[in-house]
Order: sequence, then structure tokens, then C-alpha cells
Amino acid sequence: MSAEPYVVVHYKQKTYHVPRSYVDNEHPGGGKCILDYENNDMTEAFLEESHSEEAELILEGFLAEDGGNAGKKKAKKNAPAKEGVDYFTVGIVAVTVVAVGCILLMKSDS
Repeated sequence: MSAEPYVVVHYKQKTYHVPRSYVDNEHPGGGKCILDYENNDMTEAFLEESHSEEAELILEGFLAEDGGNAGKKKAKKNAPAKEGVDYFTVGIVAVTVVAVGCILLMKSDS
């Protein structure tokens, strides 16, 4: 089983692995916005776009498995390599985003 391909971007000195399926099919601004920053820092552009808290939560779900510190820490000897997307974490973030959205929607209706 191969891991889903991803796009590497950097935000606030951390590394994120954004799944290619998200880039191609789900990012509201289109995939080109992300691909323009592949392997580069996107902090300034992300902040200039005034992304929502929801967007920041989604991004946090793509934080690299090493905590976003790629190349800053040495790997532990004999530690198994991790591959792929942590769908549990992405799922938790998605449920949280939906819950927050529902709460905000209910507050705006009252």
C-alpha cells in the first residue's frame, strides 16, 4: 500500500504535508494557490489572505508527523518509519471544524 502523495509547504517555521487530493479537489482557492508555494514558505501569503480559524485547523491537520520540524531533529535509531496521512487526526480536526461551524451557525440564527 502506498502513501497518498502530498505537497510540502512551510508555515510559521513548521512543515506541512498537504494531501494532493485536498490540493486538487478541496482547497476553496484552488490548488494553484498551494502549488505556488510547494517546498517553500507560505506564511506571508497565508496571513495576507486572512484565512479563517477553520482554515488554520485544517492546516494543522496536515502538520508533518515529526511535528513540522523536518530536518531539525535527528531520527531515533531503530524507530520505524511512518508513512502516509494520519487520518485519525485529520478526522478529529474535521469533526471539530464541523462542530465549531454548527455552533457559529446556531448563534447567528438566534
